[in-house]
Amino acid sequence: MKLLKIGSLNMPNNRWEDALNYFDEVYVFSFDTEKDVPNASFHYLKFDTKDNFNNFWYRFVRHFSYSKRNHWLCYIGRLILRVYNHSLLETIKGTEYTHIHSSYNDFDDSAFLTFLLSPKTYTRAQKETRLYYSFIEKQALAKASRVILNDKLNVDFFQKKYDANLFDGKEVLTGLDEDVRSARVLTKIRYKKKLSEADGKIHAVILAGRALSTSSDKRSGGRLYYIPLINKLLDAGMVVHLHTGNIVPFVGHNPYEELAAENTNFKIEDKLDFMNEPEIAYGTLSRYDIGICHAHIPNSEVTEFDKVNLPHRYYEYELAHVVPIDVNGGNYLLEKKAAEGHALIYETFNDVKLSDCKNIKWDTPTFADYIQRLYCV
Repeated sequence: MKLLKIGSLNMPNNRWEDALNYFDEVYVFSFDTEKDVPNASFHYLKFDTKDNFNNFWYRFVRHFSYSKRNHWLCYIGRLILRVYNHSLLETIKGTEYTHIHSSYNDFDDSAFLTFLLSPKTYTRAQKETRLYYSFIEKQALAKASRVILNDKLNVDFFQKKYDANLFDGKEVLTGLDEDVRSARVLTKIRYKKKLSEADGKIHAVILAGRALSTSSDKRSGGRLYYIPLINKLLDAGMVVHLHTGNIVPFVGHNPYEELAAENTNFKIEDKLDFMNEPEIAYGTLSRYDIGICHAHIPNSEVTEFDKVNLPHRYYEYELAHVVPIDVNGGNYLLEKKAAEGHALIYETFNDVKLSDCKNIKWDTPTFADYIQRLYCV
C-alpha cells in the first residue's frame, strides 16, 4: 500500500516512519521548505514557493481565504496555480496511492495544499486552529470523507466556528491525536532520578519552542508569554525550568533573563532535541515532577481554543513520566485526562503536592497505533 500525505509531517517528523509498519511507501505533498525524513521509502513532491509566480498566487489565495465574501477569488487563484503546476499535480495523481491523509494545523498550510490538489476522497486530521475564519480550512474539513479530531468538544468548536452541518455525511472519529510520538521512542528512554529527591522541592518544567516577552502577539501571545505563570509557580515554592530554543525579546527587553538573575529558583535551560537526540531529551525531561501545558493569558486570541485542545507538549511529558498539570477550567481535555488518572488539575498551584505525582497512569499511545487505527483495521 502507498500513502499520500498532504502537508508537513510536522515535528518530530521521523515519527511518520511508524507508518512504514503498514505502508510500503509514503509520498509527501509539501512545501519546498519541508525537511526530508532520511528514509528511501519517503518520496517528496514539493510546491515551490521560491518561484515568484507560485509565491504570489499562494499568498493571493491565503489572503482572500480570510474573507467570508470573496471565495470566488480563492477559486480563481487555485485555477491559475493548478494550470501553472499541472506537471506536479499530475505526478502526484500518478503515484497510485491507496489512501490520502491531510493534516493537521491551521498554520502548516496543509489546508492550502489540500485545496490546491482537491482530492475526491481523503482523511482530514485537524489539531490546531484559531478563532478567525479561514475558507481553505473550512474546505479541508467540509470536503473530507473522514475527519479526525481530539474530542467531541473539538467537533462542537468547529461546528460553531463554521457551520452546524459541517460534518454531515462524513465519518468523524474522536479520541485520536496525531501529535503522539513514535513507537521507536519508547524503547530508547532512560529515566533519571527526580531532582526533587535531592532538595524536596517540586520541579516544574515548561517546554516551549519559543517564549515571548509580551502577550501582545495576536496569534500566540496568550500561549507563549510565560512570565506571569512562572511567577505564580515561584510564589508556590517551586523550582521552574524553562527549556526553549528561542526567547523573543520585546524592544530589547528580556524578562526571562532578568527573572533568572533575580531568582535562583527560575532556570533557563537548553532546548531539548526530541527528534535527533531522544535518549538525552527524554532523560533530561524525566528529572522533573510536573509539566506546564499553557500560559493561559486571559482574553487572548487563543484562550477559547486552548480550552479544547490537548497541548502539544502533553505526550512529551507523559513519555518522560512528568505529570501534566493545569488549573481548573484552563483546559477541558486535560480535565478529562485527569479524571482518567493521566494528569492533575488544581484550583491554584499552591495546592500541588509531590505525593500527588506518585499514582499517575501514563498515557503513551504511539504513532504506529494511530496509523493502524485509521488505515489497517
